[in-house]
Amino acid sequence: MSGLSLKYQMKSFKSAKKSELESLCSFDSLYFPLPWSQAQWLESQASQEYYFSTSHDDKELLAFSVYLVRPSDSFAHLLKILVVPDDRKRGVGRQHFLHDKNHLKKQMIKQVYLEVETSNGDALSFYHSAGFERLVEKKNFYGAERHAASMSLSL
Repeated sequence: MSGLSLKYQMKSFKSAKKSELESLCSFDSLYFPLPWSQAQWLESQASQEYYFSTSHDDKELLAFSVYLVRPSDSFAHLLKILVVPDDRKRGVGRQHFLHDKNHLKKQMIKQVYLEVETSNGDALSFYHSAGFERLVEKKNFYGAERHAASMSLSL
């Protein structure tokens, strides 16, 4: 990962340009197992509490994440994090999430929560290595026999 240089930004959905949301929506539809609908993306833009971050190389989007951020409660809920499949296992996700953590700390966030499908071994390994602790299992969270691990990270 030493030669990897990413351009990173985090911003509120409220301040997003239409083209940015269209890009995230397209990226989500291509690569995420449970993509959001266009309506969900637009709903996120209507709220002050949703933030997204992106990481690019010189040419294209490589990763993004979406958070519900509640500074008054000192927590953020990681709703999505996605790295282009060709760029996985190259440190892109780790570097992207490190930027997210640093940005959230500056916002006085103390805890990050998430759910991840229990059958997603790569994601579970990533979150464990990033310091997340497993809290509970949520049965059928993603559908019939598709359980979620609820996890937490103290910042």
